[in-house]
Order: sequence, then structure tokens, then C-alpha cells
Amino acid sequence: MNSKYSLNGTWQLSSPSMPDKTICAELPGDNYSALLNAGIIPDPYYGKNESLIQQYRKYKWVFKRSFEVSGEMLKKKYIYLEVSMADTFVECRLNGRTAFKGRNAFAAYRPEIKKLLREGTNTIEFVFLPAEAELKKYAKQVVLTKTKEGFFLQKTTGLFRKNVTDIDVAFPIVHGNNAEDGTLQGYLDSVGIPYVGSRVLGSALGQDKVVMKQVFASAGLPIVDYTWFYDNEYSNDPDSIFAKVKKLGYPVIVKPATLGSSVGITFVKDEEKLAEAIETAINYDVKII
Repeated sequence: MNSKYSLNGTWQLSSPSMPDKTICAELPGDNYSALLNAGIIPDPYYGKNESLIQQYRKYKWVFKRSFEVSGEMLKKKYIYLEVSMADTFVECRLNGRTAFKGRNAFAAYRPEIKKLLREGTNTIEFVFLPAEAELKKYAKQVVLTKTKEGFFLQKTTGLFRKNVTDIDVAFPIVHGNNAEDGTLQGYLDSVGIPYVGSRVLGSALGQDKVVMKQVFASAGLPIVDYTWFYDNEYSNDPDSIFAKVKKLGYPVIVKPATLGSSVGITFVKDEEKLAEAIETAINYDVKII
């Protein structure tokens, strides 16, 4: 009969970049939530706080805990470790030995680990490596070129630039302005490279939250009450903007209208914090919702 032993719960979180600190962390969970709960970082979703915590994405993070293994368990023929949503470059160690290495946050891992276990107390660690540094080990710097044979990605170095690969279809797996707002899609259309996903119009509508709501409303779809304005309107007459927001009723969410879902966003409970939230959003966009 198969049995499962859950390792969910409280772990210890540390980093070589913060040698004097070890804090509690919950798994399932993440390092930023643990840092926030420990009072080490400010709320990244408030004001400009996100820019204050960028250094932490460059750190190596280690989740660690101990667990007990009985002699009865070790009698089993196979013992598997099941892991999912380990984002992104990760090494799992059992008693100091590697159980698996991962490079995909959306992959599920199930290594056989019996040989790594021992009767009594065991230690498991998940070592998360900084993504940017790791990506440089695998990514190649290339340029796009077109020949009679088609489109190619070429190396940027060397006297004779070697083709890395040809392009049949592009997958725009990117985020943010100039990427998912129709700009990249328009470029691919203009040079003739087929791609998956929304075309220019759909991408642009999805990125501009004001126009998106207007299109939804015109189609008779229900949407929540909102107001929007340009930065110059706020500069010329802030009181009229405050009045529009007050009419909506608090709390409200203030965000740049054409960005994603995290940067420049502030949850505002009352009018006292509204001006600061608007100023934060204006740092990222001329259109505010």
C-alpha cells in the first residue's frame, strides 16, 4: 500500500548574502512572503516599495528542514519525492547529496530518493539560484537576419556569424510594455514572421486597461466602476480627480493603465494616501486608472 509523508509546513529560510539571518518560511510559499512576514522587506505592492527590494532577486535562497524516516519506511522498494512549482533554477539536496536539479517552474519532479535517505533524522534543502545569473549560462546573444532561405538567428560574435537556428514560428513568451502590448506583434507582422497568441489589436486592447473596459462595456459585459485620467489632467486640477475617486468610494486600487499587474500599483484605503498613490503610478505611465 502506498503512503505519503507531507513536508509542507514551516521551513527555515536563509541566504549566503544574509549570513546573520535565518527566518521561518511556509511551504507551499515563497521567499518574499517570508521576508515580508519577518519584517525584513516592506510590502512590495505598496507605492515604490517594489524598487526597494530588487536586490533580493540576485540572492541565492535556501529552504531547509529536517524530517524523520523510520526503518519501516526504508523497507519499501522505492521512495519518491514529489515536488511541483519550484521556481525556477533549483537544486534539491537530501542529507547534502543532490536529489534533482530543476530549470522549469512549471515542471513537476518525482526523483527516486531511497538511496539518499537514512533511518532517523534527515535534512532536505531547496537551493534557489538567482535567475538572471543562471540564464546567462544557457542563453545566447543573437541577432535576427533574413536571407533568401528565410529568417535566422545568428551569433553576434565571430568573423563569420554562425546561424544558431532558423525560425518557423515565434512564441512571444514575454511580459510588459513593448512585448505584450502589440508592439512586438506588429514588428513580427511587418517582417513576416508568423507567431502564436493574440495579434496587434487583441494585444493592445488587453494591455490598456481603460480601453479594455470600454470595449467590454460596449459589448454589454458587466465591469466594476472605475475612473481614469491622464497625468496632465491631475497636474492641472487634482481636486477634480480626487472628487471622481471619492464618488467611486474607498478602498480603491490605483494603477498605471497600460502596464502589467504589479508595478506601480497601490491599494488605497482613504483619501489621505490617494495623492501619493497617484504620484507613484505617474512615475510609470501617463494614463492612470
